[in-house]
Amino acid sequence: MKNFLKIIASISMAICIIATPAHAFASSAKVPQKMSLSEIEVTAAQLSDGITVLLTRNDDGTYTQSIYTNPEDVIDFVTKTGVDCLAIAIGTAHGIYPKGFVPKLQLELLERIKEVAPVPLVLHGGSNNPDDEIRRACQIGIRKVNISSDFKYAFFKKVDEVIQETGGFVPAKVLTPGINDAKQVIREKMELFGSLGKAELYR
Repeated sequence: MKNFLKIIASISMAICIIATPAHAFASSAKVPQKMSLSEIEVTAAQLSDGITVLLTRNDDGTYTQSIYTNPEDVIDFVTKTGVDCLAIAIGTAHGIYPKGFVPKLQLELLERIKEVAPVPLVLHGGSNNPDDEIRRACQIGIRKVNISSDFKYAFFKKVDEVIQETGGFVPAKVLTPGINDAKQVIREKMELFGSLGKAELYR
């Protein structure tokens, strides 16, 4: 159980700082409205409280907040930054979407980005999106999908149900059902992404 909670904490945290062709991740509390690429690199290296802001390149070479990744920036940005993968913005957001809100992934934009991207593509905010869109995104070229909110939601929902129904507080009896539900979500997502049976490809 202790290891499982460590996994949740680890996935909840920013796994890495990834600068994308139209975006660089940084903390909203520490990033000015406009900054240069070198300033972004320095700021990213100093961050320790997660990734919360997306920045886009302006004509003058500075960066401001953005909505979607611009395919025209991909090769130039990858060349200048040397990033190993690109976390692109095609219409997702972190966490569970508000009730009644239906996200729409820009799959045509993803296809354009895939055509020019020289490194693997990442989808941040992959939770709570329509299965058919996520499946298609993986087929097009997404190689990593963040689903922290999906399995944490399943875990804590089940834990709450057990506590409400039984009044129990013994960790093994309260948390184990939550772990099982979280595992099921993860397996379903792996099947959705087409990643089942790929362990031999891991190096």
